[in-house]
Amino acid sequence: EKCVLAEEVLSWKEQKIQAAKQRPAGKKRVPTSTEKTLQEHNAAIKTAIAMRKDRKAHFIAKHWDVIAPFVAYGMKKPRVVASDLRPILKLPLTSQPKCITGVTMRDYQLTGLNYLLSMYEAGMSTILGDEMGLGKTLQTISLLSYLKYEANVSGPHLIIVPLSVFSNWIAEFKRFCPGMRVVQVHSSDEAERLRLRKTVLSEVANYDVAVTTYEMAKSPAMQNALVSRLYWRYVILDEGHMIKNEETIIAQTVRSMHCEAKIVITGTPLQNNLHEF
Repeated sequence: EKCVLAEEVLSWKEQKIQAAKQRPAGKKRVPTSTEKTLQEHNAAIKTAIAMRKDRKAHFIAKHWDVIAPFVAYGMKKPRVVASDLRPILKLPLTSQPKCITGVTMRDYQLTGLNYLLSMYEAGMSTILGDEMGLGKTLQTISLLSYLKYEANVSGPHLIIVPLSVFSNWIAEFKRFCPGMRVVQVHSSDEAERLRLRKTVLSEVANYDVAVTTYEMAKSPAMQNALVSRLYWRYVILDEGHMIKNEETIIAQTVRSMHCEAKIVITGTPLQNNLHEF
């Protein structure tokens, strides 16, 4: 029993090293069906990332005068190569997505949704900086739901939230778009964290959104699942000002995540200085 427990706490890399040592020399390991699914998913996201580079370059070049004061020193205006950038989405939306139920979106929330969709169209990460109580959660759920049901853009997406609002995010998904398959990734129990890690990696085709907490995101038990081995469509940070200090573990963890784009949700995008922004 002690040996079994010791194996359970081995890191993913350590397990791979042990397995390689036990494998007969010259015999190539055949990936399992689950591993193939993960590889295919990651390859699809990598392709999407590559395809969005032109769109991102066009957007930055078009708005360079506005963006330039905020970019890293030494960064130059992108050289835009002529290419066929056909619209991906039918924008702007004039009414809320049909997949959103249980609520009537207000005009400013629909404006926010159109903004998020336009940033997706442009290949850009972004900040949703509405004040508290204006429906940032609804706008975000509407974005992900629209991408799935009306634009045929699959996930999974990762949403990282403070523990205090974790249950609220789960409830809001059930309320506004019950068809979205949401997996809850949070536990203080080490064995349960290992089980959740396995679920995130082995069932990548069976969920649309993984909701986790900042504590879990920086947990060593979740590193290879959330950071190293899985590519996400969106990584979304609720109360995203929590990563304002780039020296913190959580800020470095988020920067290491593989994804097509990121969204920072916060009512206070600028608290002290422009460097945080």
